Amino acid sequence: MRWFDVDPCRLNSELDALEGRDPALAASVVRDLVVIEMKLVTVSVTGETVTTRLKLVCPDAFPAKSPSAYLPDITFPPERIGTHRWHINHGGSVCFGDPSMWTAQMTLVEVLDKVADWLTNYLALDAGVIDEMPESGRCIPTDESARAS
Repeated sequence: MRWFDVDPCRLNSELDALEGRDPALAASVVRDLVVIEMKLVTVSVTGETVTTRLKLVCPDAFPAKSPSAYLPDITFPPERIGTHRWHINHGGSVCFGDPSMWTAQMTLVEVLDKVADWLTNYLALDAGVIDEMPESGRCIPTDESARAS
């Protein structure tokens, strides 16, 4: 039995909370996976607003197992995929947190916030503003000029 058939209230509350961030989100079921596509907005370390599409894929074992997060509008250089330095998994999903730290109580809004942090960190590393992506949270620039905006 599918997780969202067993717990339709969980699915509805997750979607309601995400709609608060993007009322135009689209949710669908693809082969027992819940797929949510929505807008992701974050602020770079230089103060620039960055908007892109986010695709969350909730596996059949959700919420016991974490969803996967993809940023389909961003093309990652192949040499960055599957590396710990860039926190991009094989297959192109972003590593927004240690999978062993996932709990069934975590929400998709929390994932959205973690992916926003990930994107800020990725852009900062790509621009050379930080030396490495932090394991969690949002980076603090190593270059004082990046903080000045």
